[in-house]
Amino acid sequence: MDGLHGNGAAPDAVMPPRRRLGRFKSFFEHAPIGMAVAHGENHRFVEVNASFCRMLGYTAAELRRLTCFDVSHPEDLPLEMPLIADLMAGVTPTYQLEKRFLTRSGVPLWSNFTATLVRDEDGRILYALGMVEDISERKRTQEIVEAQMAQLQFLNRVKDDFLSTVSHELRTPLANMRLAIRMLHESDQPEKLAQYLEILSRECRRETDLINDLLDLQRIEAGRCDTAPELLDLAELLPRLLEPFAPLTEQRRQDLSLHIKPGTLVFADRRSLERIVVELVNNACKYTPAEEQIAVHAESGEGICTLTVCNTGVEVPPEALPLLFDKFYRLPATDLWQSGGTGLGLALIRRLVENLGGSIAVESSRGATVFCVRLPSSRLLHPAAIP
Repeated sequence: MDGLHGNGAAPDAVMPPRRRLGRFKSFFEHAPIGMAVAHGENHRFVEVNASFCRMLGYTAAELRRLTCFDVSHPEDLPLEMPLIADLMAGVTPTYQLEKRFLTRSGVPLWSNFTATLVRDEDGRILYALGMVEDISERKRTQEIVEAQMAQLQFLNRVKDDFLSTVSHELRTPLANMRLAIRMLHESDQPEKLAQYLEILSRECRRETDLINDLLDLQRIEAGRCDTAPELLDLAELLPRLLEPFAPLTEQRRQDLSLHIKPGTLVFADRRSLERIVVELVNNACKYTPAEEQIAVHAESGEGICTLTVCNTGVEVPPEALPLLFDKFYRLPATDLWQSGGTGLGLALIRRLVENLGGSIAVESSRGATVFCVRLPSSRLLHPAAIP
């Protein structure tokens, strides 16, 4: 029993070299993690085990024709090269890092990689040994969690920004109303009283409109906006909706025109459609200079009704176009007529259009801005009509 443990196994210190080599080879070949032996200078693979081949999708013969760098992700090499240099110089006996290997299919495989060098008695490098633990699943889970955290942080910032903006928008009319009320108490001049009452009335309407728009937008986004789609004739509906704008556009010397192709129909909720049209035309009136045109066009065909509102004399900067439908976004210094507004109109319109199963887009170039709304003109194409 000399030199043996009680269970009959020989300790490595007295185990014959051939037997120790055989024991290592068996572990190397059957290890559940990837293992590879590479040449110490040219880094070409000398031996690879079955797990490593399975991870990368290569055969052992194919890998023996490659170097370690051939299967390493190029983006990770700048991080790994200093570690390799320290290892080769004997500064460190080993190094470990998370890196990506390139599989045969080109899909990156995340790994926990450990490398060490085997030297002879004189310190010369014989070969490099690498051990590869597949952590792809862990990385995918980590990326999902990080993406969810980033989304939560983004939503939290959006919420904070929204609450901050809403608070500001609600306070501004209230501050003006408080000032008008104080001046009403302090003044006894009839003309001043009428002026302060007008301010009070205007700011009260502004506050009411803002609250109503916020509530309407919240209902739509929460899916609690009831609609009753019906087939509507725009030749009957649009003239009635545009009639109230005639005195305003005449006063501002704006040319308002309506162009409807015969038989133009739309399948939509009447109240939602009326609000869409009124908001778009009101928006055009707000930004159109005197002596310029506001044109409303409507036509239907192939199951789609297209409604456009075009105004001339003003262009939206390209960088502002994607922001027009954001809540509280206003084009800076372009409200020519100082009409004011809640900053929620276009955001609300987009949600109303989407709620009707349609789409809205905006283009601005060559001195004109065009809003284009596309809605179903047939019950068959409306989402609400699908069982």
